[in-house]
Amino acid sequence: MAEQEGARNNGAGSALRNKEAVPYERFAEVNTELKAAKARLAELEPKVTDLDKITKKAESYKAAHEADKAAWADERGLFTAGVTDPQGHVVAKALWSTLPEADRPALGEWVASLKEDPTKAPPGLAPYLPGKQAVQKVETVTPAAQTNGGAPKPTGTGAAPGSPGGVSAEALAAARQSGDLAKIRELLKAAGYNPPT
Repeated sequence: MAEQEGARNNGAGSALRNKEAVPYERFAEVNTELKAAKARLAELEPKVTDLDKITKKAESYKAAHEADKAAWADERGLFTAGVTDPQGHVVAKALWSTLPEADRPALGEWVASLKEDPTKAPPGLAPYLPGKQAVQKVETVTPAAQTNGGAPKPTGTGAAPGSPGGVSAEALAAARQSGDLAKIRELLKAAGYNPPT
C-alpha cells in the first residue's frame, strides 16, 4: 500500500512539475539577469560606502558651520556693543560663561545690557566697554621753578623744551636748508651730539 501511495505521489509530482516546468530559454534569461544584478550590486556597494563617508563628513561640516555661526553671532554682538579689543572679547566670554546657564542670555545681549548700565558691569569688563564710563581727569603738574603764575617761564632761546645746549629746532632747520655741513656739525656739537665726520 505504501508503494501505491508513493507511486501516486510521484505521478502527481511529475505532472505538477510538467505544468510548472520553465523553458530553458527563460531559465537562462533569468539566470543572466540575476548575474548582471549581482555584478551591478558589487559595483555599487563601494559607492554606498563612499556615500556613507560623505554623509558623515557633510554632517560634521554642518555641525562646524553651526558652531562657527554661533561664534560669529557672539563676535558680532561684542562688536555691536562696542567691545573691539580682542582681550575684551576674551574677558567678556570668560565672565559670561560664569553666569548660570539657565538664565544666561546671548553674549551680545548681555554685553549690550552692560553697556547701557555700566554700573552692573563686572570690574574686569568695565575698561573694555565704551561710552558712559567715568573718565578720570588728569592734571599735569609742572615744577614750581618753571611756573610763573601758572604759565611756564619763557626761556628766550627758542629751543624746544628738553633740548640740550639750548640749540633751537629752527636753527637746525635753517642750517639743513642752507646745506652748510660745517654749521650743522657745530650746532650738533653744541647740542651735545657727536656728529659724523
